[in-house]
Amino acid sequence: MTPALAALTWPKTTARLSIRPATADDVEATWAYRRLPEVGEWITAAPDSLEEYAAHFVDESRLAKTLVVETGGQVVGDLMLALEDAWSQTEVADQAKAVQAELGWVLHPEHARKGLATEAVAELVRLCFEELGLRRVVASCFADNVGSWRLMERLGMRREAHTARESLHRSGRWLDGLGYALLADEWRSRVETGRQVTPAPVDRDQRHDWWGVVLEARDARALGRFYAALLGWEIAKETDEECSLAPADGVAYLACQTSRGYVRPVWPTEPGAQQMMLHLDVEVTDLEAAVRHALDVGAELADHQPQDDVRVMLDPDGHPFCLYTS
Repeated sequence: MTPALAALTWPKTTARLSIRPATADDVEATWAYRRLPEVGEWITAAPDSLEEYAAHFVDESRLAKTLVVETGGQVVGDLMLALEDAWSQTEVADQAKAVQAELGWVLHPEHARKGLATEAVAELVRLCFEELGLRRVVASCFADNVGSWRLMERLGMRREAHTARESLHRSGRWLDGLGYALLADEWRSRVETGRQVTPAPVDRDQRHDWWGVVLEARDARALGRFYAALLGWEIAKETDEECSLAPADGVAYLACQTSRGYVRPVWPTEPGAQQMMLHLDVEVTDLEAAVRHALDVGAELADHQPQDDVRVMLDPDGHPFCLYTS
């Protein structure tokens, strides 16, 4: 085990799993699934025999970065956490040492489609950012390994590379590769708000196809600040009469304008009461966390909730908006 991992308290537990550093005693338990053809299809090394696998597994450099995943006392998978230096210029190289990690994972096929892999890797990511204090994690896979890259995307990892036929598979085929990454601040935005705010990849100031939604408000400045806090968007313009905000990328915006005769809408609709004219839909990654965040910044939970996987919220001026997961 590396010194960084040795300094942590083990095991790490989730709702259904226990994660601990691997030992030489885990050879047979991990061989039970790593020898299966459907697993060997995608992993880096697929030894032909238990003896060959054991020699590979107990290699000091490999064992030091391997964790095993258990449920009910049974080993059902293993994880890789390999600390890495970030690229840097020579003069600041000491500041880039061991600041990121490459992640990997294997789960026994008998335990697939239960969300266990996602649960295990989510805990691995938390450990990297919260306990090891890393700034970035990365992972890669063959593009044909759909299950693996979909797991990365479920965890909010960003696809940074798609390489064309640069990876040689043991079948003799040259396959496309995919590279994903996640920054600590991106991870924290998911944990704290239930949404992930991705940094802008390009400058959009030269575009001329912007579009947006404008909400009437009692106080445009106050309502605009509420949505900026809710969504993590930046305020672009702010006056007593108008407040506009936008995400870090894209060309959509949300604006609020002060209406002197503003009447708060009622939802669900009631006869004779001011009706809503529209509502906003906001995709989130963690519904419970997103609801907590919305309440913290000033929203209300509507009394009527028609769907189990959607939460209808009311902004400070009564406009309904829906938080949902895809």
